[in-house]
Amino acid sequence: STTIPTLQRFDGTDQSRGSKQPKHKQNQSRRSAKVLITTIVSLGKEGKWRELLSLYANEAEQYNHVHFATTMSQLGKIRSVDKGHPSLIKLIDDLATAIEKGG
Repeated sequence: STTIPTLQRFDGTDQSRGSKQPKHKQNQSRRSAKVLITTIVSLGKEGKWRELLSLYANEAEQYNHVHFATTMSQLGKIRSVDKGHPSLIKLIDDLATAIEKGG
């Protein structure tokens, strides 16, 4: 994958990604994203699929492609996941929508 350099404007916003957030807010968002990934992996390693789905239900607006991929990877490692569970179906539907939108 190619790393796209970011262009910092004088006001501290990230011009290349169209972000209107100041740099300190972007860094806070990155830290939150890392904590979310760590939580997803931890729950997956513990085999807590219901908690993974609950985390998604509570934090869906924070999910990006990395969160979706990590969640699906962790769920794939857990044999006891109820494949018909409504929360899993919602997660898969939301993932499909995100893919269709290019996100």
